Amino acid sequence: MTLPSLIQEHREKQRVVQLKKVYSILSQAFLMARNEYGDIENWDYVTTNTGEKDEDGNAVLDESGSDMFADNLRKYIKQSGKTSHSFRRYLSLDGRNYSSSGGTTISDDHNKIFTADGAIIMIGWVNKDCSRTSAGCGDIEVFLPEKTAKVGVSAFWFYITPQGIKPYGHQDHAVSFEDYCDVTNSKGKPATEQGRGCTAWVLLNENMDYLHCPEKLGWDKAMRCK
Repeated sequence: MTLPSLIQEHREKQRVVQLKKVYSILSQAFLMARNEYGDIENWDYVTTNTGEKDEDGNAVLDESGSDMFADNLRKYIKQSGKTSHSFRRYLSLDGRNYSSSGGTTISDDHNKIFTADGAIIMIGWVNKDCSRTSAGCGDIEVFLPEKTAKVGVSAFWFYITPQGIKPYGHQDHAVSFEDYCDVTNSKGKPATEQGRGCTAWVLLNENMDYLHCPEKLGWDKAMRCK
């Protein structure tokens, strides 16, 4: 193998280890919060999208539910003390800009948790109705401590259920690995969604080989390139 290939392989293995550690921390914090506050369906939070429109026709959002989820979890997570982090670029799996500017700054709002290991946990929209198949009771994005945030590479998506936090892209999930972790984006997914289906693959198969041989991989196919 060439030196660049070895460096890339090592970096991918590091990301697998980092993601598994963050997921363990996040899952334990959720279980401890549930032990203290009871089943999340009984938590006093509200759905982010209120269903109302302002005078300009824009959706009226209530982010207090996201803040509450983060506050209930953060007391069980060792934090770094940081208050913000800027990414040079924020990209989808195939390299498109996730945001209009291409970059982004994550500030210490109430729905962000800066872990002691450098990762950032962000509670996204939450739903009082947990029956939704793709996001359940809400979604979580985890950013690894890198200069570029790339969904499926250094940024990964999870969703909240009454039973625990689950990774996007597992078998039978609405956000499938085959459609949402395709580096070629053959299904034409928007930049804000493409790459979300990679999380379960990384955690369960402990590799990021979908970056190298996407045509070979799948839950009913090969689990790695070699």
